[in-house]
Order: sequence, then C-alpha cells, then structure tokens
Amino acid sequence: MRSFLFALSLMCGTTCANAQTGTSTSEAKPRYPYVYLETALSLGTHQSAYSDLNMIFHNNYILSLYYLNCGRNSPTVPKDYGSDLLGFKPLQIVSMSGLTFGKLFYSKSPLIRYVLKGGISLGTVSTPENFVKVYHTGGWFWSGPNYEFTNHKEFTPGILLNPEIEFTLGRYFGFTFGGFADLNPISTVAGFDLGLIFGKVRNHRTDYRQ
Repeated sequence: MRSFLFALSLMCGTTCANAQTGTSTSEAKPRYPYVYLETALSLGTHQSAYSDLNMIFHNNYILSLYYLNCGRNSPTVPKDYGSDLLGFKPLQIVSMSGLTFGKLFYSKSPLIRYVLKGGISLGTVSTPENFVKVYHTGGWFWSGPNYEFTNHKEFTPGILLNPEIEFTLGRYFGFTFGGFADLNPISTVAGFDLGLIFGKVRNHRTDYRQ
C-alpha cells in the first residue's frame, strides 16, 4: 500500500512538473462546459470497475460523479474453507459513490492531457462473517461449501484520488490510464486503471484549448 501511494504521489508530481497548463480564460475563447463518460477497470488491492460522469468547464477544471464496485477475497474467510465448484471464495464487496474536483494540464500534443482529481465518497462495504462449519453427507462429485456464513454491510465514507492521463484520439472518444484509490477505514481500494471515454472529450478537431 505504501509503495502504491508513493507511486501515486510521484505520478502527480511528474504530471505537474512536466505538463503545460492549458490556456487561461483570458487567452482562450469562451467555451461552454462539455460532458463525457468514462468506464474503467482497475487492478490492485481489489478487482474494480467504475464509471464516472465528467464535466470540464473554463477549459482547465473538471467535476466528476463516480460509482465504483470492487471485490476481493475476504480476509475473514477461514483457511480451510472449501470453495465452490468453480473455485471462488466469498468476496468482500466495496460499493461507493463519490464526487471529485480537479484540474487539467495540457501537454504539447493536442491529443494528450493530464487530469488530477480528488474528492469524497460514501457507500457500503459488505464482508462475510459468522462462519459456521457444516458437514455434508453424500455428494459423489461436489457437495457444496463446508461453511455457512452471513454478510455484514457497513456504511463508510472515503477519500477518492484519481490522477490520469487522457488520450483524446477523437472529438468524441479516447482512452485513459492512471491510478485510482478510495481510502476508507474498512477496506481501502488502490490500483491502476485503464478506461474508455465517450462524449464531448474535446472542443476542437485538433486542439481542445482553441
């Protein structure tokens, strides 16, 4: 976890140091806010999928609404748990909604921009618990898991961090790569993501700053 946060901070620092800030509102023509959707998969502490609705305004600022769903093998599962027929074990599920605000930094290429976003989240963490061992009789091939359990759901707040590089290949589509983290007190999610963006991703065919 510490190594991921170090990499995340290094990425943010490199982005700010190397990126060229977009033209100011006094230098650029006024633009209406434009909106696009991102869907992404993330690998790290959890296997995650999330979607966010983004609005860019004044060419340099971005506001995003998030929904994410993440899962991992629960740390509460007994070591002698017999998995199901496909080898899956009970999962700890993190479901969060969030709001972030951030800033865009533009590279020299009109097709690449850097996005630094952070904000708050609120949602639930569902954890399997109260494992009770059961003994099955019969069942020549597979008789079922050897434990019964219940799922305990807790509400929790969190902090969202999402620095990304966006590759706007067209006016209405592109893809992203970056880091993603939801820091909550129950089950912190952290990883690297790869996603697609659809909608009005930039304002001009060659340069969204014009």
